Amino acid sequence: MKNFEGIARKLENAVTVRAEDEASEDDKNAYTKQFKYSICEHCNGSRINERARSVQVNGVSFDELCRMELSDVYAFLEPIKDELASTIISKAQFVLEQLIEIGVGYLSLERPVGSLSGGESQRVKMAKQLDCNLVDMLYVLDEPSTGLHPKDTEKLLALLYRLKDKGNSVFVVEHDPEIIRAAEWIIDIGPKAGKFGGEVVYNGPTAGIAQTESITGKYLYGQQKTVFQRKKAAAFFEITNANANNLKNVSVNIPKGVLTCVTGVSGSGKSSLIHDCFAKEHPEAIVIDQSAVGKTSRANPATYLGVFDNIRKEFASATNTAASLFSFNSAGACHKCNGQGMVSMELSFLDAVKTLCDECEGKRYHAEVLEYKFQGKNIAEVLDMSVAQALEFFRSEKINKHLRLLQAVGLDYLKLGQSLSTLSGGESQRLKIATELQKESNIYIMDEPTTGLHVSDIEHFFKIIKKLVDGNNTSSSSNQPRHHQTRRLDH
Repeated sequence: MKNFEGIARKLENAVTVRAEDEASEDDKNAYTKQFKYSICEHCNGSRINERARSVQVNGVSFDELCRMELSDVYAFLEPIKDELASTIISKAQFVLEQLIEIGVGYLSLERPVGSLSGGESQRVKMAKQLDCNLVDMLYVLDEPSTGLHPKDTEKLLALLYRLKDKGNSVFVVEHDPEIIRAAEWIIDIGPKAGKFGGEVVYNGPTAGIAQTESITGKYLYGQQKTVFQRKKAAAFFEITNANANNLKNVSVNIPKGVLTCVTGVSGSGKSSLIHDCFAKEHPEAIVIDQSAVGKTSRANPATYLGVFDNIRKEFASATNTAASLFSFNSAGACHKCNGQGMVSMELSFLDAVKTLCDECEGKRYHAEVLEYKFQGKNIAEVLDMSVAQALEFFRSEKINKHLRLLQAVGLDYLKLGQSLSTLSGGESQRLKIATELQKESNIYIMDEPTTGLHVSDIEHFFKIIKKLVDGNNTSSSSNQPRHHQTRRLDH
C-alpha cells in the first residue's frame, strides 16, 4: 500500500516560500494558474494581525505607516524624539534619505519587491550599499542604468561617486553614453561581438577613446550618427479614462502605423498605461517585455527560436530515420551525460563541478547519431555553425527565414547550439525580439527593448522596427488587409 500526495496538498506546498524557491519557473506558473487571489478580509491586505494594528504612534498604526510613501514616512519619523527609539530612528532616516535622494521616495513600504520596475530595483539595491561603512571595497555593477530615465542617471552617477569617494573601487559594465562619459577610466572590449571580439580596444582615461578606432568612441563623441526619418500618423488607438496604479482618469490617443515612444521618469506610470490598460484592450498585441529567456544548459538559439525542429526534419529526411534521433533531449542523447555535454560531479560541502563529457566530448550525441550526415555534416557540426554559416549551408526557406531574424538583430555570430546560459543580457534581449517578430500581429508592445544593447546595436534594432512600421504600406503575400504596425518603446 502506498500513500500519494493529494492535489490540494501538492498545490498548497507549491506556493510556500521554500517550494517557490526550489521549483522551476514552468512549475511555478503551472501552480499559480490554479489559484485565485483576493484581498484578505481580516487585515485588508496589510498582512499585519489585529493586535499589531491596534498599536499607534502619534495616531498612526503600523499598517497605515506601511501604506505611506517613503517621503511621508521620513516626515512621520522626524518629530519623534524618544531616547529609546533614537538609534532605530536615525538608522531608518538614513536609509530613507538615500532612497528619496535617488528618486524612489514615491514607493511605499508595503510595495512588493516583485512589482518594482528594473530601474526601481536597481536603485533600491544600490541605496542599501550606501549604509555600509567599509572602505577599500570593490563594487561591480552590471548595467546599473537599466530602466532609468536620463534624469535619474544623474542621481545614479552621484551615488557611484559617493561610493568611490569613500575609498572604494567602482567597476561598471555599461552601455549608457552618459555613464561612460562620466567614468574616469574606460576599458573598451571589442572590436565587435562574438568571435570578432575578445580584445582590449582601449584602456585608459575617458577622453583618450576619441582618438582610437573604437566603435564605442565614435558613437560616444558624435563621429557616428543615426539619421531618423519620421512619418505622420493617419489613425489612432484611443485610451479613455484609464485608472491603474498611479494613473488617474488618463485619456490619450496612440497613433497607428508609426513608432511611438512612451517615456517618462521611473515610476511615472508608463507600464501601467501600456501593459495594464492598452494591452488588456488589445489581446492580439505581441508583448516583448524584460523577462529573462529560459537560460538552461539544454536550451540554445536554435531551440529557442523554434528552428531546430526543421533542422532535425532535414536530417531525418536525408538519412531516412526518425527526427527524434537528432534530438539531444531524446533518442540521440549521449548515454553518459544524457545530452548535456557536461558531467556534474557532486562534492561534499562544495559546489558541484562540471567537466566535459569524455564519451561524447561535449557534442551531446552518442556515436551512432554522428554517423548520419546531411550535406556532408553531422548534427553536432551543424549546431557548431554560426548563424551566418548556417544561412549559407541550408537551402530550406523554413529554416532560413528564422535564421535571417537572428541576422537582422545582429546575432549572426552566435552558434546554433550555443547554450543560452552563456549569452549576455543584450544578446538574450535580441534573441527574444527575434523570436517575437516572427509572429504576425498589427500591434507590438516592447518594454525597454534596448536593454543591454550597445549604441551601435540599436541601429540593427531600429532597422527591424522601421521595416515593420513601413509594412502598413505593403500588402502581404497572402493578399490580406494591410497591417498597421504600431510599436511601443518604453524607456
